Amino acid sequence: MRILIVGDDAQDGQDLSDRLRADDFEVASTNDVREALLCANRKHPDVIIANIDMPALDSHQFAQFIRKTRWGRLTALIGHTGCGSAENKKNAMAAGFDLYLCRPLKFDIIRSLIEGCR
Repeated sequence: MRILIVGDDAQDGQDLSDRLRADDFEVASTNDVREALLCANRKHPDVIIANIDMPALDSHQFAQFIRKTRWGRLTALIGHTGCGSAENKKNAMAAGFDLYLCRPLKFDIIRSLIEGCR
């Protein structure tokens, strides 16, 4: 299973990537949304875990872009944020995210959600 992690904290992304690789997932990670779009177009990930509060490109635009691709319609989009409000969740879901999580992220929950996408 191919996973793309997009976040603004490189260390958190690396930690999550390392743990997922240890569970035999194929993982790419970036803290740049534009790079994430290029990577997603090349690798067609099965799951994308993205920080909703990304600079440079609105994460809602990111989700909408992914959903417009042929491969992206089947990709599980998991959004996460440190600022969980009902309005943020509504906007994220309307943009195309499948799940909306609040940090801190718990690895066992992330792994279970990914396993459920198989």
